[in-house]
Amino acid sequence: QLSVALALSGARVTAVDASEALLEHGRRLAAHFGVDVAWRQCNVQTDLSAIANQIAGSCDMVLVLHLFPYLAEPAPLLAACARWLRPGGRLLIVHDHPLRMAFTDPVEGELSPIPVRSYFETAPLRWRYPGTGETLRSYSRPVGDWLALVQDAGLRVTQLLEPPLPSSLADE
Repeated sequence: QLSVALALSGARVTAVDASEALLEHGRRLAAHFGVDVAWRQCNVQTDLSAIANQIAGSCDMVLVLHLFPYLAEPAPLLAACARWLRPGGRLLIVHDHPLRMAFTDPVEGELSPIPVRSYFETAPLRWRYPGTGETLRSYSRPVGDWLALVQDAGLRVTQLLEPPLPSSLADE
């Protein structure tokens, strides 16, 4: 959906996802709105080299949404993102703050009012996705570890945004 929204705003978009079902949904949405998006199926944990060279140096921006916490080894994808960017290009990473995992109840898959694990714990957390019964595995890393991974990929952090907790969630 975001790929279609970006294309509607005039961006030339290449969308990458491991799920053929999500890509097909995107294709239908793009057709409905009459926009062109290049759709690529790729599991970034196992097939990254399949697209790495195809788009090297061609991107003004790479946007990675809620993917990194699910990767045991994020360094190869960060390095690929760096290769995909043109000089002066930007990588935008969006995912939950790592502190959230300290409050994620692995049995319920929901937030606990008190921490259930250390913020510095990096062992994978297995948890149930609410309402589905699906078990997922997330990897939490402190902010400092993320910054080191980004720098090791040859990228430079120019801005780190940590939006405040919505008051409705804080009240709850």
